[in-house]
Amino acid sequence: MTTAKMNHLLYEIGIEEIPSGYIENAVQSASQTFQSLMTACGYQSDSIEVHATPRRFVVFASNLQKLGSQFEERVGLSREQAYRDGKPTPALEGFLRSVGKKETDINWKETPRGVRACVEIRKEVKPLKHLFETLPNSLEFPKLMRWDASHLRFTRPIRWTFALVGRQVQKYKIGLVASGHDTYGHRFLSNRKIRVLSADLTAYEKLLRRNHVVLRQEARIAQIKKLIQSSHNHDQTLIEKVANLVEEPFLVKGTFDQAYLKLPHEVLSTAMRHHQQIFACYDKQGRLQNKFFAIINGKRQATQVIAKNYENVLVSRLEDARFFYKEDLKTKLEKKVEKLKELIFLGKLGSYHDKMIRVRKLAAFLAGHAEKSGLLKSHQVSEKELIHLTDRTALLSKADLMTHLVYEFPELQGVAGAEYAKYDGEKKEVYQAISQHYLPLSLSENYETLKARMNLPAFFVSLSDRFDLLAGALGMGIEISGSRDPYALRRASGGLAKLIRAFKLSFSISETIRFAFKQYGHPFKVHETEIQKKVSELLKERTGFELQLKSGTKSYEIFQAVYASASDDLADVYARYEALKSAYEKNQEEFLKACKVIERTGNILKGVEGTVKGQVNPTIFEHEAEKALYQLVCHEEPVFSQLVSAKQYDTITTQYSRKFYAPLHRFFDEVLVNVEDHEIRSNRQALVKKVNAIFTDKMADLALVTNQ
Repeated sequence: MTTAKMNHLLYEIGIEEIPSGYIENAVQSASQTFQSLMTACGYQSDSIEVHATPRRFVVFASNLQKLGSQFEERVGLSREQAYRDGKPTPALEGFLRSVGKKETDINWKETPRGVRACVEIRKEVKPLKHLFETLPNSLEFPKLMRWDASHLRFTRPIRWTFALVGRQVQKYKIGLVASGHDTYGHRFLSNRKIRVLSADLTAYEKLLRRNHVVLRQEARIAQIKKLIQSSHNHDQTLIEKVANLVEEPFLVKGTFDQAYLKLPHEVLSTAMRHHQQIFACYDKQGRLQNKFFAIINGKRQATQVIAKNYENVLVSRLEDARFFYKEDLKTKLEKKVEKLKELIFLGKLGSYHDKMIRVRKLAAFLAGHAEKSGLLKSHQVSEKELIHLTDRTALLSKADLMTHLVYEFPELQGVAGAEYAKYDGEKKEVYQAISQHYLPLSLSENYETLKARMNLPAFFVSLSDRFDLLAGALGMGIEISGSRDPYALRRASGGLAKLIRAFKLSFSISETIRFAFKQYGHPFKVHETEIQKKVSELLKERTGFELQLKSGTKSYEIFQAVYASASDDLADVYARYEALKSAYEKNQEEFLKACKVIERTGNILKGVEGTVKGQVNPTIFEHEAEKALYQLVCHEEPVFSQLVSAKQYDTITTQYSRKFYAPLHRFFDEVLVNVEDHEIRSNRQALVKKVNAIFTDKMADLALVTNQ
């Protein structure tokens, strides 16, 4: 059977070139939204792929098929609520009216809430064209504009679109653009209509390749890596950025005057990377050469002319850099700290000099947690020396914002400061940390790689910088909504999640926010507790992103379970998540038994959690099973408490299931918890709560993990 006969879906939106930085978030939002839109239209598929180039967004859904059931069940009232004196109550009549049903349509069914009135209603299913017309509005972009009279807002003008299900062409409109049957090739090398015959992704990709378009980003990245191999430049961030600038990578080589190599190499490479997206070249020993590689969009004639144009632009930038660098060296970096009073931070939050003072205090506060996290021992540094180096780094960290070089080349902040601090004779740990405290530059960077690139002073200043931003911005009442995040608070939170995962620093998030909040010294619009709540929500979201969790997976459920128990120490959240994930992978049977214990005890406690007393009175036990369970709890409670305190999480889940699964089931088989006698009922509920709390209080609420 060919792929076209399986009713795959292929959908393309053709656009004018969009900035490379817009593509990643748009692809993610398309992937998340397409599934829900497909369900709303009454369809499902085996898998969904989203691909993008600067000129097109493509979605492929394999084996598209209609959902099995077009009906859903609505659960309503109990018999007592539905009838009074044998007649329907107004509540029942209102329920039936809301679902468009009659009394004869009711089925009485047993539910977790008891016997309830249930009715079956037809799901509202939208036509498939709704998916194609709605998806463009769901893509997340930093900026949107209206391009025609339809009032559709999109990041760039849409020029064409098509959708195929198997070989069937779908009819719809995006704004004023009607769907067709064609795609287009490379803008310069094959800018013509190309008929797409079926929703065969492999054939479609080959068709694009013949017309100078490489659809998959990973394929473009592989081509670029091969083209620049001899440059010995492995800048993954730049490679990914350039891959989203072109539809077909092609290499151009250029040179510049060796005299510019006297400038700090970081200044040279940064000027190349940020201003022209070109690759600096190094020899095998890592020494910078007076050469560069540029990736252009498709093969061209007269590449020497293109290379010369690159060279002319680069030389003008390097000449400026050389002049500003020499000017800045005339005064020491520390002398520029006082000038930070002239630079405003977030409008109403004082100056960068004020921020520097806050960050120094916050960094010292956080560095005080290094010993208990084992960081002093692993990095072979004393607490006194660490705090001194961290304080010096925090003092100088933003001083380069007042230099000529950074004013002209903002992307050199940190890099310039490190070079000037080195020239001034600062310690190696300090000048390296000045540059490193901006890391991570990309949230896609591996956390282990990040740790290898940062020293401890940089880590603590980086944490403090981000916490200070979150406390100030959220305190001012700045909100994040959809794609709107003007102060990059999601990015700051993502950086915190990655940094804490990398260095495993154990500390209280709420205490840190409280400390950061107080450093501002004036009242905010938003109360401190509300800021703590918002930071917690942001960190939960970004930690899930850092762990690359997908909704519906077992890993996602385990993470939700861990976060539900205790989430104030993010390093501990990571440790418990990894331990539980490993426990599930090693022994699913024991893991799911532990889940069952939490589920059954949790069900008994639903609705009465706040009223259950803490102490258990063993003198009023009536059954051997409850006596045995109580003795087990008394013996195991301190054991598990000690394991949690020592963070020995590897075996806790297995031990919990082995200790409590059988005794708890015996207890429920032989003992009725919810008896009429209030004292006995409360006592048994308290015992059940103790069994539950041994695990859920500090480890995870496994009731959130599906027991299958």
